[in-house]
Amino acid sequence: MEDKTRPNALFLSVVAQFNGNISQKILEWFSSFSFISGLNDESYMGFTLKQMENEDFKQKLLKYIKKVDLDIDDLSVEKNPKLFEKSGYALVSEDGSIGEFFRVLTFHHRYDDKHEKLTSRAKFDLNDESEGTQKFFGILGLILNTLDRGSILVIDELDARLHPFITRFILQLFHSKQTNPNNAQLIFATHDTNLLDKDLFRRDQIWFTEKDQYGATDLYSLVEYKNVRKDASYEKDYIAGKYGAVPFIRNFEVLLGDEDE
Repeated sequence: MEDKTRPNALFLSVVAQFNGNISQKILEWFSSFSFISGLNDESYMGFTLKQMENEDFKQKLLKYIKKVDLDIDDLSVEKNPKLFEKSGYALVSEDGSIGEFFRVLTFHHRYDDKHEKLTSRAKFDLNDESEGTQKFFGILGLILNTLDRGSILVIDELDARLHPFITRFILQLFHSKQTNPNNAQLIFATHDTNLLDKDLFRRDQIWFTEKDQYGATDLYSLVEYKNVRKDASYEKDYIAGKYGAVPFIRNFEVLLGDEDE
């Protein structure tokens, strides 16, 4: 197939077009990827809302929301195409058209002045919850679906608006055989150096990106460093610049001074 491959075409794709068995399996594997941005809730909120129509899924989602101490006792989803156009969430189809509108309600326990729990509960719109709570709710649907299917989820800026403990909880869902029996995989980009923890990741699971003086980015793994001690602190060594992939920022006094000096 080499002579049939144009200079600007992928050999793998060309072989697949001619019904290559191995190449088709490889492309099918890549098609199982789900890509989302950790900064844009709209890209995944609708998926979670749609999944909540299944009561079993809703209860599983609520169980994990309770585990991360968000103080939410229950959830309710209401569907109305007009009433919640401004305060709710919309399902967006693949062609970009707006579909159904949903309103998500969260319920919290109420207490009297003696800290005794009351029978009535406080009710809020999910929109009134913190940005971190909203993101965790939205992203959890995709995470649970990925774990169930044993597929691959790619998230840019996973840690944005999430407490470090909640980010770690998400990673533990993928590391646990109990919650991830189908070997689902999470690939994510982060700036949270707290996650550079040898108790959380193997060296081959940690990758760095470093931009050179010409603007090109190099991708390399921590496993490529041969002299890393078993008791080394990945985070401390990274901050010290031992692994590269840190921005070069000039001395602060120089930045405030005359550029010509």
